[in-house]
Amino acid sequence: MDAFTPLTPPLSSEERTVLNNKLESRPTQQELVEHNILKDTKVAPALQAKELELERNRLENQLERRLENRPTRQELIDHNVLKNSNASPIVQAAQLKLAHSQLEDQLERKLGNRPTRQHLIDHNVLKDSHLAPALQAKKAELERNILENNLERKLENRPPRDKLVEQHIIADEC
Repeated sequence: MDAFTPLTPPLSSEERTVLNNKLESRPTQQELVEHNILKDTKVAPALQAKELELERNRLENQLERRLENRPTRQELIDHNVLKNSNASPIVQAAQLKLAHSQLEDQLERKLGNRPTRQHLIDHNVLKDSHLAPALQAKKAELERNILENNLERKLENRPPRDKLVEQHIIADEC
């Protein structure tokens, strides 16, 4: 008598082929982990249930702490996260859209009434320059420095007061 007797009858060649095909096409352990069928853990299988329980408890505690520290409704209103309104969300959305439209209309009116570039140039608000705005300030600074230098040179070269009195350019006030 054989020392080994199978509990099931032997497989036919067709059944064996189907079984081999299924075994070859089964997903790898990594694919099962990626699809959350198996857990990717380094812990012994006997301890995996306890590890999952501890992780769940940790997440519950973390959620509890965050809920305890959650800002109040009034704090959210003060920081403009929530709108201070007792209206339903649909009505709030309509109110927000209306306010946005009113702001757009107001801005368009103001832009329509703004003075032209030529008007601003005529009233010395803008400089009539074809330079880039970043260079206009440097140009104005350079022109002012040139004027200061010219004035200093003229003041250094002006004649003394007694010579001007002598030439009858100014009156002697002594």
